[in-house]
Amino acid sequence: MRKEESGAPEDALRQTRSGKGKTPSRRGSLLAEAVAALARREYARAELRRKLRRRFPDSAEPELEAVLDRLESLGYLSDERFAEKFVRQKGGRLGAARLRMELRQRGVPAEAAEAALSQLGGTEEERAYQVWSKKFGNLPEDERERGRQIRFLLSRGFGYSIIRDVFDRARRGLD
Repeated sequence: MRKEESGAPEDALRQTRSGKGKTPSRRGSLLAEAVAALARREYARAELRRKLRRRFPDSAEPELEAVLDRLESLGYLSDERFAEKFVRQKGGRLGAARLRMELRQRGVPAEAAEAALSQLGGTEEERAYQVWSKKFGNLPEDERERGRQIRFLLSRGFGYSIIRDVFDRARRGLD
């Protein structure tokens, strides 16, 4: 029999490698999937739990927790490391309130989130001013533009008092 005719094992292997035709028996183990996910990027424990739960809906909760515990003990999974990296990556563009909210949504414990937020460089006002000046650079000329700039900074997680300080600083710089 020629190789092209048999094809069944090769086709199954090819489909598994390409991501098509995956069945629960071909997905690999829970641990292997978790390690593969962590090789691509950092995850918070709760975030990885949700990902694995979607991928392996039939796995038992104790089995899933055992895998997560093992990954933590090996140092592959760390909420603290995830939070630090997240804050480092997004801290220049977002305010502390938004960072705190996003970390909470990803399941990072409050202590780890606060420890990571304490590592933010500069003051909240300085970071807000940098974000504002990069996006706008000029004080608003009318109320409509002022509202637009305020909404932008609010959406980035900066509070009203910080936004007011940003506009005051910009006014002093232009005088």
